[in-house]
Amino acid sequence: NIFFIATNQLNRGKLAMDEGMKELAANLNLKAGHEATSLSAFEDSSVYFAAGISLLCNDCWNKSNELSIQLHSSYAEVEFCNGRFDEVGRVTKIIIENAKSLEDRLSAYSTLIRTLGAQKQLRNAIELSLSVLGDLGEPVQHTSRENLLKTVHVFTKMEDSQFSRLKKMDDNKKGAVMKFLHTLSFHCLFAESKHLPFALNRMLELTLSDGVCKESCSAFALISFIFCGLHGDWTGSSRTGELALLLLERLQAREYESNVRNFVSTAQSWTDPMRLTIKKKLTSYEIGMQTGAIGDAMYSAGVYCYFLFFCGAELPILEKDCRRFIKQMSEYKQILEKYRVTVLLQTALNLMGKSNNPLDLTSETMVQSQYIEECPKQMKCGFYILSSWLAYLFGEYELASSAVSSRMEVEKNTNKKIEWCGMTLFYDCLIYLAVEKRDQKRFASDISGKTKMCGFYPRALMKKLVDYAPLNNQHRLLLIEAEVASLEGEHDIAIEKYDSAIAAAEVIGFLHEQAIGNERAGDFFLAHGRIKRATRYYGHAIDLYRRWGAQAKVNHLCKQVPI
Repeated sequence: NIFFIATNQLNRGKLAMDEGMKELAANLNLKAGHEATSLSAFEDSSVYFAAGISLLCNDCWNKSNELSIQLHSSYAEVEFCNGRFDEVGRVTKIIIENAKSLEDRLSAYSTLIRTLGAQKQLRNAIELSLSVLGDLGEPVQHTSRENLLKTVHVFTKMEDSQFSRLKKMDDNKKGAVMKFLHTLSFHCLFAESKHLPFALNRMLELTLSDGVCKESCSAFALISFIFCGLHGDWTGSSRTGELALLLLERLQAREYESNVRNFVSTAQSWTDPMRLTIKKKLTSYEIGMQTGAIGDAMYSAGVYCYFLFFCGAELPILEKDCRRFIKQMSEYKQILEKYRVTVLLQTALNLMGKSNNPLDLTSETMVQSQYIEECPKQMKCGFYILSSWLAYLFGEYELASSAVSSRMEVEKNTNKKIEWCGMTLFYDCLIYLAVEKRDQKRFASDISGKTKMCGFYPRALMKKLVDYAPLNNQHRLLLIEAEVASLEGEHDIAIEKYDSAIAAAEVIGFLHEQAIGNERAGDFFLAHGRIKRATRYYGHAIDLYRRWGAQAKVNHLCKQVPI
């Protein structure tokens, strides 16, 4: 506190300072700015860095080049944290125009790339990353997913002791390359970029040849996330996640901790209870805000909201959290993450009856047609998942099926399918089965008895999912088996499976999917003329939807069923 007070007092007397005293005061402001940054006081640190810049002489880039670089670069970085991107653009331009070497410009390029990404300018962020890597002697090379897998397996075969003996990277130029490969990989993940395998593979190659660095943690964490999933490499995903956390601890890579813990916990959520993951996401958000990793913090906040939704959190609670984080994303101008959470909020509002049409994601927060046109392809997939699910929930099965087809078309050009820990496949299966119920003529069974619809095997796929991720998906498999049994005329099996699915969903606490199980059971009994029993299941479904907060669905079901 005394140091900050002294620096503030000194700044008040700058008009009486000679040139030598001004340089001394500028250095003190640089130190004060870094001290404030370490305390997460980004507004205060911005004031100190700006004060230091104002004390520099007109010929500072020649007379005090190193001090000028440090003050301007630090100022740009904290202004990124504060969400003042116009100021970031202005200051980074000054640095790039006046810096005497590529090395002096690197920090400005890094901050500018993150700024472009946060503003949804993913292509520009990727192009600038590639340009800087080229200047550093790392031209982009074609790398396939298979090449990446081979390199990953070199690390996954290592024992912890062997991995811990890898030397630390001491080549500054290679360290700079790793930083830009890190930003490149993150932006490639959300854009339709073919450079993601190259970026990650090169990071692993440099880690092997030149040693580990803080960016290595991020590479392992992102690989863990990419390789998780039904069609991924779970062994590789699990092991690279462990390596990321080991290295995070060894190097004390605090600036990447939010990023690393977020990606690793997402991969772990396939096998761990999903409710545990919710707490981890909130922790990742808090760490990011403390360390100035604002983009990582906002990404963690967005994933936190989605996991609340996956677990069937009460919709008013979800709405409150979405609005809180969207407000923060707006303040920090994290447009990309704001887009991600906005469509989830609108989905919740539609379910709660706070929109004119529950199937149209247009209301106070967004316009559906505009969102589809403007959002990146991976987010477009998320939109189609949510819209197909709404259509299914409100009985518009052809519309739901169309949304699934649209998503699958977009997925052809993305780096990773959005599986949402099995939820995507679950609803795909429900939608296909619902369409089959509408048109029994298209229903057929192959020799093994698996329900077959245009090459889509719901029961077999769900069994594979449960083998891979049982904790969060057992109730989903049971419901799919109930629906298949219903279609195949195996009534006793269907009744048993419906009841088992409902009970399993209750145990895990997935309120919304417990409601769906009751509704489907009600449909089954109604179709077989057992009105009294159907009414009981429908009554449970309505009560569960009401507890969830889905008033629009309550109203819809009350109009559709004989209660």
